[in-house]
Amino acid sequence: MIVGLITPRIMLQFYGSEINGLVTSITQFISYFSLIEAGLSGAAVYSLYKPLANQDVKGINGIVSAAKRTYTKLGFVFSGLTLLLAAIYTSIITVQGLTFTEIFVLILVMGVSGAMEFFTMAKYRVLFTADQRQYILSFSTMVGIVLNTVIIAVCAVSHMNIVWLKAIAVCSVFVRSAILAGYMRKRYKYVDFKEKPNMKALDKRWDALYMQILWSLQSGAPVVLATVFTNMVQVSIYSIYNMVILGINNVASIFMSGLQAAFGDILAKGNKEHLQKIYGQFQFAFYSILSVLYSVTAVMYMPFIHNYVANLSDSDIYILPTFGVLFFINGLLFAAKTPQGMITIAAGMYRETRWQTSIQAGILVVGGVILTPLLGLNGTLLAAIASNLYRLIDFVIFVSKHITSMKIWDTVVHLIRMAVQIILVFAVFWFVALPNDGYGQWLLSACIVLAVSVAIVLLSAVIFNRKDLKELFSRVKMVIKR
Repeated sequence: MIVGLITPRIMLQFYGSEINGLVTSITQFISYFSLIEAGLSGAAVYSLYKPLANQDVKGINGIVSAAKRTYTKLGFVFSGLTLLLAAIYTSIITVQGLTFTEIFVLILVMGVSGAMEFFTMAKYRVLFTADQRQYILSFSTMVGIVLNTVIIAVCAVSHMNIVWLKAIAVCSVFVRSAILAGYMRKRYKYVDFKEKPNMKALDKRWDALYMQILWSLQSGAPVVLATVFTNMVQVSIYSIYNMVILGINNVASIFMSGLQAAFGDILAKGNKEHLQKIYGQFQFAFYSILSVLYSVTAVMYMPFIHNYVANLSDSDIYILPTFGVLFFINGLLFAAKTPQGMITIAAGMYRETRWQTSIQAGILVVGGVILTPLLGLNGTLLAAIASNLYRLIDFVIFVSKHITSMKIWDTVVHLIRMAVQIILVFAVFWFVALPNDGYGQWLLSACIVLAVSVAIVLLSAVIFNRKDLKELFSRVKMVIKR
């Protein structure tokens, strides 16, 4: 999250809003090419649960060998698509300060990290995820992100051309790949990628494919809509507001690390009573954390934007309170359905949720195409809000009915309580003028809001969820001891 706040600021300060918007747009289009592996990762991880639990070395090797072979083929396809994008994009987009050739090479360079994901890292990722060892993935990602940021900062201060900056930054991807390969050799000496591939184990990929394509469409459509119906400056504005919400949701996702595989194991064992107990505790914990995070965001979102764009020559164009409110609502709705989405994937229910995912994407795309030309970025977000609201309601009903067999009201109560807590925190500080002159004062104010938010959430838990709170503290205590 911290790095995600630093890098765009550097880009804005040294390269301007237009180039920042260009990089954001290219990144989004390239991310769509990752859809060629849609479903493969989920299917491979799902197929590995059983052989890992049974310590079936031959079964494990057959699946990872199949995954490696498929990912290598997809790596070449990804590279070809990136080359095609470079040719098409440069024929329709012009950016002041960059030539046709520079934009072309920039797209190719930015595509290298995606290609590396297919050729080297993906085969490790599926095994580490299924074996509940995401910490090594997190560690390698941290190292890569920090190194990437240092490179960007040094190159930007040196006023290096944006193309050379992105080319040098690719080094961070190779470092990340080396870390994963080293851990693989040390921890999984029995793994043989030359084993006869078990392609049948990946059959569930095609069920997951459709769902992941639509999910990617859902997450990336706003940038595409802004690119098509507005301009690169508007894309830059969207990216600045989005980075904050994305950072908040990434912080929330920290507390889900490893849980998809853990719930997959519980579901595979078929103990419904144990599933309900653990899922109930997880919902309580996750929505409590989300309440604290979004309470602070509700109060400190726009003050942060003010500080972030201060001293930019075009800072006024970024101060959009209504846009901020819409972004906040959309971000909260998107995050609120995380528990349901996680357990649906853990249960491998891709085919069963096709229609719901299609409707969600349809609401966003159709609504965005209609509203963005009329209302600009606000129209894009209104379509996204409608889309995420529908999906949240549908997810709550689907999971209760088809996976956990728990009462729908249990989840609804958590959602209502979370909303009330956020409103209470916001109401408290509506009448209190918090200092916001620079990052130091902003951080102090944020800490005050955080303390109040935690107090309100804990008080609510003591009154309404005392049993869940005790069990959560016991679980945390046990983890710390271990």
